[in-house]
Amino acid sequence: VCLQIDKATLLAKAVERVRELKQRMAGVVGEAGAAPASHLFPTEHDEIVVLASGGGAGGAAAVFEASLCCDDRSDLLPGLIDTLRALRLRTLRAEMATLGGRVRNVLVLARDAGGHADDDYSTSSEDGGADFLKEALRALVERQGAGAGDRPKRRRVADMNMQAAA
Repeated sequence: VCLQIDKATLLAKAVERVRELKQRMAGVVGEAGAAPASHLFPTEHDEIVVLASGGGAGGAAAVFEASLCCDDRSDLLPGLIDTLRALRLRTLRAEMATLGGRVRNVLVLARDAGGHADDDYSTSSEDGGADFLKEALRALVERQGAGAGDRPKRRRVADMNMQAAA
């Protein structure tokens, strides 16, 4: 049996879906829009900010908002991923902005309630583990890895394009 929907019904359903998506988007913008858009651009100075947003009680997940601003280098993103995995943190949202060889990563992270009691940080502390996360990110920024002597990524890409053209 072939079910046909008349055009008016189809259009009404489409309009309803668009309204639902707009409301959902407004909710996301409302949450993320608390900080001005300029907050996402990298500054000239290294900075690490970690805020415990909630959770940790009654089996809920601990949630953190972390902002990391530093020089852009090739080992930064893999190091960040490794650090978050080691801390058993799951990324809920990530935003990245680069400008003039600098990068800012703004992350919303969650630690599941199933975390082990022998973790190096715990949600029973006053900051819910935010200081531990901040120190781990500081160590990542201050680490002089393989990328420390690298030129900014943008420059390397330009050099590779010149070599390919030659």
